Formats: sequence, C-alpha cells, structure tokens
Amino acid sequence: MADPVRVAQHLELTLAHVDDSVRVTINGAEAFTHGLLRVTQPKVAVSLTGKLVPGRNTLVFTATNGPGVAGLTATLTADGQVVREWRLPDDGSKHGVFVDETFEFDYQVSTPTPTKVVVLTCTEIDDVASVRVNDAVVFTNGLLRGNQPKVVADLTAKLAGENTFVVVAENKLGPGNFVAQLTVDGAVVKKWDVRGSQIKNAPFVNEVVTV
Repeated sequence: MADPVRVAQHLELTLAHVDDSVRVTINGAEAFTHGLLRVTQPKVAVSLTGKLVPGRNTLVFTATNGPGVAGLTATLTADGQVVREWRLPDDGSKHGVFVDETFEFDYQVSTPTPTKVVVLTCTEIDDVASVRVNDAVVFTNGLLRGNQPKVVADLTAKLAGENTFVVVAENKLGPGNFVAQLTVDGAVVKKWDVRGSQIKNAPFVNEVVTV
C-alpha cells in the first residue's frame, strides 16, 4: 500500500453526483453516508476532519447501486490537494458495490502560530504619523497635542500576519514632535521621544520595525 497521505488541517469529500449511495468509514466506524444526488442538485461538501484521530487513519469509500443505472462524481481532498477523483458516467451494468477503495491518512494536527498583539500608543504627534506595510498605509493620525487623550491603535489585524512595517512621522511647518510607544503582547518593544525636530516637509522619523 502507498505511503499515507499527510493531513494537517482539512480532509473533505465533495459529491456532485451519486446514484444510488455512498458510504465512508474511518477506522472502521461510519463517518458519512449519502443517498441519491442528481447532477441538477447542489453539490454536497462534507468535512471528515473531525472523524480523524492523531496518527494513522484508514478510510474506506464505497459506492453502491440498486437495480437502475450507477453513477458517481466525487472528489476527496486533503488540505486542498486532490487525493482521489471519481468521474463514473451512468452505467446500467453496475449493481451492488461498484466502488470500494481504501486510503491511509497520517493526521498531524497543526498548531497555528499565535498571533502577536501589536499596539501603537501615541502621546504627541506634530504634524502627522503613519504606519506602512508593503507601501500601504494601515494607520495614520494627524496633529495630537500632549494635553489631548492618547491615540491607541491596535495594528494586529491591519498587519495581516506581516511582522515588519515602517513607522513614519512628518512635519510641515513648526518643530516636529513624535512621542509614542509600541507594544507586542503587552510588552514595550520600542519608544519614540522626538521633540523639536527642525526637519520640514520630510519624515523626521522613518523607521523599519520588526516584531
């Protein structure tokens, strides 16, 4: 028998045509059954992942026909990759079990990498501050005086998994100020305390940050 197919996240069966019925067992226990499905009806997609156990799994797929014609159009995928595809046109000569196939799967449960919570807290901005990811601005804020409420920006979702971004502060007219801190999972990883910058019409803070 071929080496088992590795499954990390999803094992799925999609049915487009069944005549008369299909049955799936996993490790000897019934995992799914479905009766007649016409080609004019919506496809049926079922996740089998919840039936797997960590390690080696044996899946048996059978299709059965009664006295009429037999037909089957179905796809079995693991983590989005096709494991087996059936395209059997209507055939009046097949009765009883006309598909009986066994598959081995190695289910290795993947643990998602925890998402880092990235928060930028600005105390003072003169004139404008922004955060850029791959040249796209994901955060911007204008003039913020030191006596105004702090601006707290949760960047976690906006970073979309990226761990490198650019923090920019720019000044147009008077002295440039940027007082802020960056936290990752609650811990301060970077502070800015820039006051009275005489750089005008250009960034006086332009820093690549990796978290």
